[in-house]
Amino acid sequence: MGMQPKLRFKGFTDDWEKRRLIDNTKLITKGTTPKDKSGVGNVNFIKVENLSNNQIYPVQKISQEEHDSYLKRSRLQANDILFSIAGTLGRIAIVGSFLLPANTNQALSIIR
Repeated sequence: MGMQPKLRFKGFTDDWEKRRLIDNTKLITKGTTPKDKSGVGNVNFIKVENLSNNQIYPVQKISQEEHDSYLKRSRLQANDILFSIAGTLGRIAIVGSFLLPANTNQALSIIR
């Protein structure tokens, strides 16, 4: 038995259907903190404070070596959704290909 939403979008008349996010994504994870805090490198490192008005404004960098080694799990891809899960909660943005290569820390969730 489904629920009928009050707000309808043109052309949609079906009941709501409950779906799990994990069943409709390739990956849900979070970033990793770099060991090198110098901010020097050629890879964009995106933190919560770099998300504003659904846009990403990276200012810090990490090295290609960190990006390819222990930060490998949190390498970003074009169209990944970033969602803040620490600090200022609920900030969201989509990774554009122009930002790549890029990586993120544990305060941001990656939804692919």
